[in-house]
Amino acid sequence: ILYFNMNYSQDFILGNFLSSTNNINQSLNQEVINEDVYIFGDYLGTIEVGVDYTANVRDAYLVKYNSEYKIDWFKQIGGGGIDFGSAMTTDGNYLYLTGGFQQDITFGTTTLNSSGFLDIYLAKYDLSGKELWAKRIAYNEGRQFVSSIVIDKNGDILVAGYYRDSIAFPNNDRYINAYGLYITKLDN
Repeated sequence: ILYFNMNYSQDFILGNFLSSTNNINQSLNQEVINEDVYIFGDYLGTIEVGVDYTANVRDAYLVKYNSEYKIDWFKQIGGGGIDFGSAMTTDGNYLYLTGGFQQDITFGTTTLNSSGFLDIYLAKYDLSGKELWAKRIAYNEGRQFVSSIVIDKNGDILVAGYYRDSIAFPNNDRYINAYGLYITKLDN
């Protein structure tokens, strides 16, 4: 990932990069808070940012660049299977991350276990990169995918996506269909 800050005359001001030995995705997941840039995505292979972070299969990551576009910190988010970093939003004080995972996924001190082929997680981080909580919010034997996340005017979290075969939520609502869309609202 190469991030540039340019003014209206299109003169180059600053830049920096993050690269992987195999593949890296950003998926338009970036937030700017007080001139700091937070980027969320997933990667294959190894990312080197002072130390090596090697993905088990595909892992998610969260990185903070300061106002000089130097990396302040990097967080690897992963487990034994494929872990996607699909969408991120902020309320200005915290970062909310969502994506899919197989088998298990670890966020700091919290590990979630999958009950199907691909489950959906939601995690909250503070701006210093500390994981505050992580939850499995959609799951079942089929495949669940996440497309977007927003915070509404009441501070509640809305996550939307699609599924194949079936989907279940923590309140025990369960839907079975060949393909379907979902939206779920969670209190903050």
